Amino acid sequence: MRAALSAAALLGLAFTGGAFAQEDSHARFHSYYQDWVNFAGDACCNSSDCRELAPEHERTDANGNLEVYVRGVGVAFGTAAWCKVLPRHYLRRGNAPNWASSHVCISTWYGGNTPCEQLVCYQPKPGG
Repeated sequence: MRAALSAAALLGLAFTGGAFAQEDSHARFHSYYQDWVNFAGDACCNSSDCRELAPEHERTDANGNLEVYVRGVGVAFGTAAWCKVLPRHYLRRGNAPNWASSHVCISTWYGGNTPCEQLVCYQPKPGG
């Protein structure tokens, strides 16, 4: 039993490690993120909401829909979900800060109570 729990803990760390590694990218790219606006007309950035997205946190579902893995913030802290990227999530204004990865903005500004409701903006990896 103890070995199974240890293995599960290690697997959990391996799965989420990429996400935590991405957390510090907001400060590095804030000058780009602060001007982002999505197709719903919402500002994307609240000084710490945006970050690079680890490649393993993007996928296409069986129906061909793009999904991103979102870890909730605020009231949704401690929860996570695969969330469908909707047309409103794409940028109306702003540019990708680099060509290395996709970027997401997760925020409680707009009252989201679940990880998917907190997905505000998505910028795909240019050329990806």
